[in-house]
Amino acid sequence: MFITLQRAIIILLICVSLLCLIIICVPKEMPIECFVHKNTRRIIIDAGHGAPDGGAVGSTDTTESELNLAVATVLRERLVSQGFSVTMTRESERGIYEESAQNKKRSDMQNRLKIMRETDADMFVSIHMNHFTSSAYYGAEVLYSKTFAQSALLGESIMESLRAIDPPNQTRQAKAAPSSLYLMKNASMPAVIVECGFMSNTQEEALLLSETYQVRLADAICAGIIKYYNSVLEGSI
Repeated sequence: MFITLQRAIIILLICVSLLCLIIICVPKEMPIECFVHKNTRRIIIDAGHGAPDGGAVGSTDTTESELNLAVATVLRERLVSQGFSVTMTRESERGIYEESAQNKKRSDMQNRLKIMRETDADMFVSIHMNHFTSSAYYGAEVLYSKTFAQSALLGESIMESLRAIDPPNQTRQAKAAPSSLYLMKNASMPAVIVECGFMSNTQEEALLLSETYQVRLADAICAGIIKYYNSVLEGSI
């Protein structure tokens, strides 16, 4: 009787230990599923913000929305030259909200999500600029949606290309987007946000204002997208 009880206690302790190990080792948030690609070679390019929401403002009073559109427009040209079809969420400085909307920011976000859901595309790439209270931070970064597994692959592919044009930024990795980012949380396809640099850093702001550097950024993002296509869409996933 004592031996049987002792064995039962040991088995119970083993089960509890295994359960604790599973809870610790399994990520709390995992991609829900793999996106079933049709390889449409269509890409949605989202120039973040848009008047009256200018986003961050630099020391020269240039708004983030202006820079976002500049890089997004060059990126579209580069992708089209490579045989891709591109859908832009906006092509002017104006946001895409409904005029009658009381909350124009919410209307703008909802319309961007509507474009994503109604467009038969392979991915959604949103272009932004970063800003922080400290001027010490610099460098591009990529945030990926956790909705589909391929978003992380797309994010790291673009991040790798961006690291190539920014030698001091060699250790930065693509990161999962926080759930507070509406478009990333509700993405209906692989989706990333590309933060091209910090407008709060004087030296980097000067680069971001340069058309030459905007082209370099667009070329790097384009190269990352092509690498993703080569490794994922034309590979095994």
